[in-house]
Amino acid sequence: MAADALIATRMNLSPGGAQPKMRDGWYIDKNGEKQTQLMVLEVLISVSVTTIRKFARKSWKYMDAYNKGLEGRTAEWAVNKYKSHRRLPENIERIMDQLDNT
Repeated sequence: MAADALIATRMNLSPGGAQPKMRDGWYIDKNGEKQTQLMVLEVLISVSVTTIRKFARKSWKYMDAYNKGLEGRTAEWAVNKYKSHRRLPENIERIMDQLDNT
């Protein structure tokens, strides 16, 4: 944010002026182009496919852990413990109970 962004005398208060406009989820620039679409493409090009796949795989493991009733640190522990597997074992709750009892 610019240093003078919140100074009232420099704000554009007239509607329809130079402030950005959102239409149907798109930021329309001065030339009328959809900027959000261009930004998403630039970001996707800058990230490798391997990184996207790793993120998706790890996110899926966390969703699986939460779906099986694990929360917080226990979900994190289970995801790290079973990182070479595609999913957590079906009996993960029983395993966690056994660890708590020992």
